[in-house]
Amino acid sequence: MVDLVRDFAAVLERCEDSVCIALDVPIGLPDVASKGGRPADAQASERLGKRRSSIFSAPSRAALEGFRQGLGFGEVSALNGEVGLTLQAFNLLKKIDEVDRLMTPALQARVREVHPETAFALAAGEPLTHSKQTGKGLAERRKVLEAVGFEVRNQPKLKADDVLDAAIACWSADRLVRGTALVLGGEPDSRGLKMEICA
Repeated sequence: MVDLVRDFAAVLERCEDSVCIALDVPIGLPDVASKGGRPADAQASERLGKRRSSIFSAPSRAALEGFRQGLGFGEVSALNGEVGLTLQAFNLLKKIDEVDRLMTPALQARVREVHPETAFALAAGEPLTHSKQTGKGLAERRKVLEAVGFEVRNQPKLKADDVLDAAIACWSADRLVRGTALVLGGEPDSRGLKMEICA
C-alpha cells in the first residue's frame, strides 16, 4: 500500500507504533559544512561511483538557521560553511527544518535516515546504470525491487521514481530492524543526532 502523508508530524502520528521509519531526509547536521559533506555523505558518494551525483551534502545548522530567519538562497548558501549550498539542498530546507524541529536522539532510535540510491546499489550489488528520471532507470529499479521481494504497482497520482524510492526505503527499514543494514557515518551532531546514512 502506498499513501501520501504531507508532513513529518503526520508521519509520526500515523506510524506511532512502527518499529522503524526510514526517512530520505538528512537528520544529523554539521554546525558548518565542509568539502565532501558529512562522513556519511562522503562514504555513500564513494560507494555510488558514477551515480555519486545523487548524493548531496547535508546543509549545515548555520544554513538552516538562516533559512529559519527567512534569508534567501544566496545568503543561506554563504552561511553554509566551506562550501555553499546547492539549489537542490536549499529547496529541501523546508522539509529538513520540519524534521529537525521534531527529531530527538531518543526518536532517532526508530526514525533513521536512508538514501534510496545507496540502497538500490546495495540491493543490486553495484551502482545502477541509469538515472531514475528515465524509463530505463525506472525499469532497472523495478527489477531490483522485484529481486528483493517487492512488487510495486503504478500509482497514477504519484511520481513513479518517488514510489520506487519509498519501496527501497522500506527494504532498508526491514534491514535495520533485522540488524543487517549498512550504516555509514554515525558521528553525533551538536544536538546529539547521529549523522548517518542507512541502507
